[in-house]
Amino acid sequence: QWQLDMEARLRTLDAMRIVQGTESKPQFTDPLDSGERRELRDYNSRVDAAAGEIWNCVEREQQTHLEAIRDDPGAMWRKLESVHMQKRPGTRGRQVPEHPVNVSIPAQVRHEGSASCGL
Repeated sequence: QWQLDMEARLRTLDAMRIVQGTESKPQFTDPLDSGERRELRDYNSRVDAAAGEIWNCVEREQQTHLEAIRDDPGAMWRKLESVHMQKRPGTRGRQVPEHPVNVSIPAQVRHEGSASCGL
C-alpha cells in the first residue's frame, strides 16, 4: 500500500516520471534563454520535491539506506524496492513486500521539523 500511496503523491507533484526514469533532465546548449532556464528550474524543483517527499515518508531506520543518494529520487525509489521487495514462492514471479515501509511516521522517528508525509 505504501508504494501505491507514494506513487500517487509523486504524481501529484508531477514527479513520478522522473522517479521512474521515463523523464530525464532537459539538455540545452549555453547560453540558455529564459524559457529553457524556466524549464530546467521546474525540472530541478520537481526532483527536489520528489526526493524530499520520499525521504519524509520513510522511517529514520530506512533513511540510512538513502543517505548517499538523497538527491536522486529515482535511485532512492530503486533502493527502497531492492531493500523491501523479494520474490516469494507462490507469487508467480511477482514481487511482494518483504516488510513494507511504515508510512505512519511517529514524530520521534521523523527528522526534527519535518512535516508528516500524511500517508
